[in-house]
Amino acid sequence: METPVFPAHIQAALDRAQYEIIEDEQPYYGEVPQLPGVWATGPTLESCRTNLSSAVEDWLLFSVANVLDRGRVLTEDAAS
Repeated sequence: METPVFPAHIQAALDRAQYEIIEDEQPYYGEVPQLPGVWATGPTLESCRTNLSSAVEDWLLFSVANVLDRGRVLTEDAAS
């Protein structure tokens, strides 16, 4: 497994995660309520937690990229 880019942020999100068992092939479900749309499943609680960690990292990277893109657009608009 690769080293996460934002380890402290990921851990803080995982500390707020909520888990439950659902009726599914991967019965463990986890989500971080403060991060809309961030959830994961797994066949075990540990695999669910690993998958959720990856989902949180993806959410963080997407959020940073989104902010950078908005900054680029604002800068380009100002230069016009």
